Amino acid sequence: MATKGPSNRYTNTNGSAKRNKNADVAFAWAKRFAPITSDDHYERHASNTSLKTKESYETHAVKFANSIDKKNCVTFVDPATQKTYKYNKETNELAVITKKGIVITYYKPRKGYNYYIALKRKLGGKLR
Repeated sequence: MATKGPSNRYTNTNGSAKRNKNADVAFAWAKRFAPITSDDHYERHASNTSLKTKESYETHAVKFANSIDKKNCVTFVDPATQKTYKYNKETNELAVITKKGIVITYYKPRKGYNYYIALKRKLGGKLR
């Protein structure tokens, strides 16, 4: 299920039509969940998100990818794949989004923010 909306408004929160990507976000907006990975990721991750259906899991993942929360969300782009990794420190949510705006996974990591930092170091994202 697609949800339109700017995801990269970390630098553009005024609602204007211009959508500038930045060093930490490589997609304009998330369009949908990847159909190829949808079943597998729903089975593996839905239990820790309290989402009861695959459709609600996919919709919530896209909504999270497009959400704006400068206070709690951190992001980085994997330089090799150009995938954006978005993590919310308050809700412990993590999503991975392709540069074309396709969400490929969404979950709540057991090790929380430490998991996000380890991923960032492993993939070569710049620590700020």
